[in-house]
Amino acid sequence: MCYSSGSDQEFEVLFALCRLEEINGVDDLYTPEITNAPGFDATVSVVCTVENDQKKVQAILNQIKGLNHDDSPGPGIPKVFGMKFQAVSVGQKLEKDNSDGSRTEDTQFTGQSGGYLDGSGTPTAVLAYGLQQTDAALASMIKALKDQVSSTPASSMPGLQLLSGLNLRVVKRNHSEVL
Repeated sequence: MCYSSGSDQEFEVLFALCRLEEINGVDDLYTPEITNAPGFDATVSVVCTVENDQKKVQAILNQIKGLNHDDSPGPGIPKVFGMKFQAVSVGQKLEKDNSDGSRTEDTQFTGQSGGYLDGSGTPTAVLAYGLQQTDAALASMIKALKDQVSSTPASSMPGLQLLSGLNLRVVKRNHSEVL
C-alpha cells in the first residue's frame, strides 16, 4: 500500500508524483493557513512565518515516523512527502517587518526591511533569519529521514526505499546533501 502526506496548499508536483506512482490521493493532509480570517496574518513578520513553517515541519517529522501530522497513529511511512516553506519568500518581500506592531511576540526585527542589501544578493537580517531557519528545518527533515532509513527494516518502508533509490538531492543555500 502506498501512503502519501502533504503539508501545504500547492501540491501540483506532489499530485503529479502520486499519479506516476499510482497513489490514490493524500492520506494525511495538513494545511495550516499563513493568513487566517479574521485578522491574523503571519506574513507581516518573518518570525511568525517561520513559526508557521515550523508547524508544517513538525507534521512532516511526525509523518516520517509513520504517524499522522498531529502525532496520532498513522497509516505508515508515506511514499511521498510535500510542503512549501514561506519564510524565505516573506523575508524577501517585506518592506518593514511587523510594521504595524501587531505581532507582539515578534520584536526581533520590528521595523527592519526584508530583501537584499545590494545587487550581489547580500540578505538583510530579516531575510537571513528566514534562510537560516529554513536551512535548519531542512536539516532536521534530512536527519529524520536518515535516522528512519538506518533504523527501519527495508521491507516496511517502501516510500523511503523509493527516495533512497532515486538518490534524492536536497539543495540548500550553501550546500547539498544526498540521501
